[in-house]
Amino acid sequence: MNTESRIAHLETLVTEQELLLEQYSDLIRGQQKQLDQLSQKLELLELRLSRFQETGEFDSGNEVPPHY
Repeated sequence: MNTESRIAHLETLVTEQELLLEQYSDLIRGQQKQLDQLSQKLELLELRLSRFQETGEFDSGNEVPPHY
């Protein structure tokens, strides 16, 4: 393998690794978004549980207002 073909091979490897790195970054961003959403849902559930423990009333969040 001469120098030019080795350089071309290395450039190809670097390009492939850059593409993989970009894919992994996208994957991690998606997972972070999911984690953020799950954290928000968990906080809401913890708040609802705390209110239930304090009042004994379950807040379903879907209750029809009394004027209906």
